[in-house]
Amino acid sequence: MKNNRTTALIAMFLLAVVGGAAIFVMSPPQPRLWGGLLVLAVGLGVSVVSYMRKRNTARMLTARESISDAEIYRRFYFNSSFDAAQVQELWHEVANALGLPVDKLRPTDRFGSELGGKHLITTDDLDVLADVARRRAKRCGLVIDLPHMQTLDDYVRAFLSDQRAEEHR
Repeated sequence: MKNNRTTALIAMFLLAVVGGAAIFVMSPPQPRLWGGLLVLAVGLGVSVVSYMRKRNTARMLTARESISDAEIYRRFYFNSSFDAAQVQELWHEVANALGLPVDKLRPTDRFGSELGGKHLITTDDLDVLADVARRRAKRCGLVIDLPHMQTLDDYVRAFLSDQRAEEHR
């Protein structure tokens, strides 16, 4: 049902853009008015889609089971050689930067989708997380490939795997 709503909203947005563009191309008597209306239609469309994505993210996270820090480590990283405190620190770092509940995050959550997918194009929160990651990498003397990090698990493993490799040198 929610996919049908999203599809309908996107179709309405595209219709408004195409209709506005057609009116603008037909050289109306007051092009500034039509140009302003076109900009308004695009802005409203982006706002509606952004709101829908934010609401869907909130619903998805609310529906998830809450799990403690210890349970996060036990379920997802127990068989790794990662330190539990370091995993929890990184987990909290991501949650705090994105303004999301720590206990609802999962390692398969993707940046720009489940994590930070509350806006259509990008989010300030993802920019904050990127800055935090760059500072952490610099402080730890690590080279991190941020553009290729797609999930929360990628984030955790990038810092802990590289850090472990540095400790063994």
